[in-house]
Amino acid sequence: MSDRISGPAGLARLIERENEWARAQRARMEALIKEAWSRALKVAAQPPEDAR
Repeated sequence: MSDRISGPAGLARLIERENEWARAQRARMEALIKEAWSRALKVAAQPPEDAR
C-alpha cells in the first residue's frame, strides 16, 4: 500500500488507519494498566513480610 494521499478518499483512508492504530494502542495501554493495578492490589493485600 502506498503512503501517498490522493484526494479526499486518500485522506479518509489515512485517517482511518491512524484511528485503527490509536484504538489498538489504547487497548494495549488499558490492558497494561489493568495488569499493573491487579499486581499492585495483590501486593497490597499481602501481609507485611517483617511485622516487628
